Amino acid sequence: MTPEEFQNKIDQQFALEQVALENSFLATVKDAVGNMVVRIFEEWKNSSGSVIGTYKNNKPLYVSDNKSPRAGNHKGKPDKDTGKSKTITTTYYESYESFRNKQGRESGFVNLRLFGRLMSDIANAPVSDKIPTDATPIKVNGFEYYTKVRDENVGKMKGAENKYGRIFAHTKEERERFNRTLNFEINKRLSAIHA
Repeated sequence: MTPEEFQNKIDQQFALEQVALENSFLATVKDAVGNMVVRIFEEWKNSSGSVIGTYKNNKPLYVSDNKSPRAGNHKGKPDKDTGKSKTITTTYYESYESFRNKQGRESGFVNLRLFGRLMSDIANAPVSDKIPTDATPIKVNGFEYYTKVRDENVGKMKGAENKYGRIFAHTKEERERFNRTLNFEINKRLSAIHA
């Protein structure tokens, strides 16, 4: 074998290993994002692993139809003297909990799914009321990925964390799982190359 042939063999081996490492990292990132999405939007847990919180039911609000999954009744707060509500362009709700109930959404605890837009941004998946089965982070390079959250959802995330504490940071268990999954994926792929 000539030095050039030997160098080509080494370069090819290195290229195969580089692809294996990048694919291992992508599989691990997808797993991590998917687990975070399930924790937040299906298990309703924060970054410490406890329930995100409960809604306060003492603050009334008015909501327009374009901010609701279902149209409201366009009735204002009942007049305290007559008991009648006048028709308005928004709908009056006694609380956010009441609003979620009327929309057919979970209201017994904080559930960050109303339209599914925030969840879809984090998972980089189409908007749906179902948990995405395959998170697809956006690739920067072989070892750097991100999820892009639209401005409207950045505000939702900040507001939720201001009210309920850390939600969108990975838990200790998620970080540990990331390391285990990465080791498993690397060993699996490199073993296949060197078999």
